[in-house]
Amino acid sequence: ERRKNKRERGVAGHFEEEPDTEAERAAKARRNKRFADMQQGIVSSAPTAGGGDGGEELKFISSEAIVGTCMVMEKIFIRIQQMPNPDTVRPERVLVKWAERLKAKYESEEADYEWIADQFKAVRQDMVIQHIKNGHTVAIYESNARIALLEDDLGEFYKIQSYLMNLYKEVDEGDRQNQCEFLAYRIFYWLVYNNAADLMKEIKNMTLEQKRDPSVSHALRVHAALDLHDYDTFFRLYAQTPSLGRCIAKHMRDKLRLRTLRVVLRSYKPTIPFTDLRRKLGFKGADALDTLLG
Repeated sequence: ERRKNKRERGVAGHFEEEPDTEAERAAKARRNKRFADMQQGIVSSAPTAGGGDGGEELKFISSEAIVGTCMVMEKIFIRIQQMPNPDTVRPERVLVKWAERLKAKYESEEADYEWIADQFKAVRQDMVIQHIKNGHTVAIYESNARIALLEDDLGEFYKIQSYLMNLYKEVDEGDRQNQCEFLAYRIFYWLVYNNAADLMKEIKNMTLEQKRDPSVSHALRVHAALDLHDYDTFFRLYAQTPSLGRCIAKHMRDKLRLRTLRVVLRSYKPTIPFTDLRRKLGFKGADALDTLLG
């Protein structure tokens, strides 16, 4: 049993410190070095594309991985202020199983998004703390990103996909099967926020094979249509958007509908057939156009 460093001697409340053993001095030196390293920036903060901060889960992470021993699945997200105790960190097998349950809970509407998002954030944090970077990590981040898109939570989506893009660089090729899907989402994200610099950098770094992927190719054609102010083509491409791309592209669509409406009304004075206007604005039904026109 480890002895106490202090023992009571004489008057109550007065303590005399016993000298440390050699083992204790060595342990203290290692601890001091670890925290000194953290202050000098040796703490690893995974690189993020596009200047993102990568999320709160990346702060105060040691350059040395720990192995979690906590078997409790549910865990709220708490910002880390110091090196975590392994007893509070869940191992990979628990994280994988819990992430699968979270996905099922979301799909069955058993839990609300706010709780689901918090739970996934805690899962990501435990993954980063333990330096787990494999196919399971990719699958968890992809599931979390898709849920964020479905909930129109572009802020959380951005943090997740920023880390995911770097994760793709470190895992085996077989674990990167959905990379092009998320590259397409990334293009849409830059377009929504008019971030031309990061968009051009993204396109420049793509391989020819990635540009030929159906999802990426479609996103690049959307970019070209916007660049040329070809709104007819944009609305046609929007209707063909694969996967969850519409969750992001709808923000471009709404802006363009108002812009196109002003252009069309000026160009077709005094009137334009309702069906023609509906087609030009990319509406399938009349009710939505009625709502826009007020």
